[in-house]
Amino acid sequence: MSNGKAWRKCLYENYGYPDNYTPPESFLAALQKNKDLKLYTKKECLQGGAVVGREFSIVLTFCSLYLYLREGIIECDQLIISLSIVLCIGYLQYLRKVYLAALISGGKMTVLFLAVGYAVSPILYKLTDTISTDTIHLMSAAGFLLHLLTMDYGIPGPIVSRSVALNSGIFSTVCLASRLESHVAAFALLYLAVFCFVLVPMWSEVYNPNPIKSLFTALVSVCMLAKVMPSQAVLAAILLAFIQFVIPLWFHKLQSFKQTIHGPWDEAVLH
Repeated sequence: MSNGKAWRKCLYENYGYPDNYTPPESFLAALQKNKDLKLYTKKECLQGGAVVGREFSIVLTFCSLYLYLREGIIECDQLIISLSIVLCIGYLQYLRKVYLAALISGGKMTVLFLAVGYAVSPILYKLTDTISTDTIHLMSAAGFLLHLLTMDYGIPGPIVSRSVALNSGIFSTVCLASRLESHVAAFALLYLAVFCFVLVPMWSEVYNPNPIKSLFTALVSVCMLAKVMPSQAVLAAILLAFIQFVIPLWFHKLQSFKQTIHGPWDEAVLH
């Protein structure tokens, strides 16, 4: 019951009304729709799809080069030399965009991973001899799936974790390295993993991918996979087309149906 005072929406003064009281005539009047609603442009949607598509293309490229090593299409020495050349060029370009301290930090991490990888490569390629190849490939696929799900694509979320994404990628690499014929080939695969899962995400913080660059990366990865698995390459191309174009454009269109309501029932927010 009130004491005759007019009701006001003020929590620190007592007007004789319950704390949860709202007059019927002003309840719906305080209703607000789509307050502070964030709508993404078509360019932003395609940009987000490019980030996800680039990471999927990197995983495809990694798997293709693993198959090349296993089938003898490419020699491990050729892969190591090619990665070293690309690594040097990438660091020179990276030096123009960041401070020298950041470059030195990334270089130390790279050298550490490569040194440890070369030291343990004689063990890794014989580590899981007793496990069947099908099981190894299934474990690797699960690790890559976890890597893609937990990768940092620029949007915070409860499952986003760079450490989990990196560890799952390295775990899949260790599993696949045990299917190779020599410890040098296993080291070459670990070298490739450091490049794909450590250096490329670090460089991507400076060189943000766009739909054109991501499309080029997707074409390269699909062409590489088509050389050893043509049917799987077709499926990968369809999936990349959905990730980079269909889903972002669909999301942009569905934004027009998004509606939110706010009113007296919302929690109080201090300003």
